[in-house]
Amino acid sequence: MKYENRSCNRLTGCQWTLRLFFLTLLANTLLDRFRWVDCQLDAISACRSVQGVSDSLKSLPKGLYETYDRILQEIEEAGPDRRSIVERTLMWLVGALEPLTLSQLVEALSIEIGSTALNKRLSVMSPTDLLEICSSLVNFDQRTNIVTLSHYTVRVRYISSSDKMVSHARYSRNI
Repeated sequence: MKYENRSCNRLTGCQWTLRLFFLTLLANTLLDRFRWVDCQLDAISACRSVQGVSDSLKSLPKGLYETYDRILQEIEEAGPDRRSIVERTLMWLVGALEPLTLSQLVEALSIEIGSTALNKRLSVMSPTDLLEICSSLVNFDQRTNIVTLSHYTVRVRYISSSDKMVSHARYSRNI
């Protein structure tokens, strides 16, 4: 017996641009869900006990942006040092005209507005610290040494946060 998907048949009569829009929207939604799962796996893998995993599973954020809010809240709670590093890292990655290597990004964190010299005290002590602190927000390609935002939704959330980001507005001040 041949299966017919009535929904697909109904879309056949739509203009190709509308069908393309629908398919793109569905594909992006699917990618967002994979990203959400990836972030949840990162959070669960950070747990060090069965109880921790159980508690984490019970308090999973409902959507991707809520997940980013949770990640930023955890960074905020870790202290102003980490918050500042993440804030400046996101600013550089969102604003970069070309991909940045890990060493370039570490050096960029040493730039102090209004100063003509690098301030190494503003940067991380170890490049691996940067990757650990930024957790699910960045990806690192060991082959090319390039650091990128982990997903396009991190950029979208960061840029849209200049208007409204629940309680994390300070992360977008520098855009």
